[in-house]
Amino acid sequence: MGIQPTSLASLLDGDLLLVAAVNIFLWAWVQWVPSRVVQVSRLFRGARGLALPGLILVAGEPNPTLLDHERVHILQMRKWSPLGVACILAWHYLIGTLIVRLRTGSWPGLWERWQACPLEVQAQQPEQQAEAAIRVNTRGLRERNQGRS
Repeated sequence: MGIQPTSLASLLDGDLLLVAAVNIFLWAWVQWVPSRVVQVSRLFRGARGLALPGLILVAGEPNPTLLDHERVHILQMRKWSPLGVACILAWHYLIGTLIVRLRTGSWPGLWERWQACPLEVQAQQPEQQAEAAIRVNTRGLRERNQGRS
C-alpha cells in the first residue's frame, strides 16, 4: 500500500473549495458580527492594536484614535474580505519587497514596508478614520433602534 498518485487538479479542487468556504465564512463574520475590543498585555513587535475578523486587540489602554485606525482595517476586511486583505498584504510584503530589492539593490526593512502598505496608509488618513467611526456608530444605532421596535 504505497501512496496513490493524484492529479494536481483534484488536489486543487478540494483545497480551493475549502479556501472559498473559509473566506465566505470569515467575510460573513466580519459583515454581521460587531467587532469586540479586547485588551491584551502586549502585541507582536510593540504594536498597539491589531484588527482580526470580529476582534480588535489593543495593547494597554484603548484610545479613540487607535480604535478608529483599527476600525478602518475592519472596514477594509468588509470591503475586500479577510482573504482579500491577506492577498493584498502578501502582494505588498512579498512582491513589493522583491521589487524594492531589484530597484535599490538592498532589502527594505519591515518598518519601511509596513509604512508603505496601502492598507496602513489608508488607515492613517484622518478622514478614513472619521468615516470608519461614523459607519460603525451608525450601524450600532440602527441595531439598537431595530431592537426597540
